[in-house]
Amino acid sequence: MTAPALNRLGELDLPCTLLLGEKDQPEVVRCNEEMAARIPGCRLVRHPGCDHFPTVRAPEVSR
Repeated sequence: MTAPALNRLGELDLPCTLLLGEKDQPEVVRCNEEMAARIPGCRLVRHPGCDHFPTVRAPEVSR
């Protein structure tokens, strides 16, 4: 099932950064990539060495 807000992400009108831990579950990675693609001007920051908690595992890139 698609989250109801997914189709409304294109309405966002503010700076957005999405931090993605690439060792997360594949479906979570795909979902985050899709969200970033739908948010106008979204900056997608990928951290190849992190799982679902990049703010905990790599706080230096989370600032």
